[in-house]
Amino acid sequence: MSVLKLSREDNGKLIELRQGDVVMVSLQETPTTGYRWKVENIDEKILELKNEGFHIAPKAGIGGSGTRTFSFRAITMGSVNLKLKLWREWLGDSSITERYSLTIKVVQ
Repeated sequence: MSVLKLSREDNGKLIELRQGDVVMVSLQETPTTGYRWKVENIDEKILELKNEGFHIAPKAGIGGSGTRTFSFRAITMGSVNLKLKLWREWLGDSSITERYSLTIKVVQ
């Protein structure tokens, strides 16, 4: 099992994983603005969300920004288009300000 760490610079890429591999996506976020990253699309038969968490940046004050990290594990062979969105959930899709996507191919 290997762990692949991705960031904003990897948006739009095609990633190949083996079954059991983990991909971690870390994106900057300032939750006090109400905007938070959320999984928009995933095929849970191929890719499983294992963990999601927010870590405030070092030296950031109250209300400061940090990084939201999503960890996904490749379960079975196939392709999935993973999509994340930055939005204010209570305002719905009209509040989306940014999207992040990856095409992930899981091989044996």
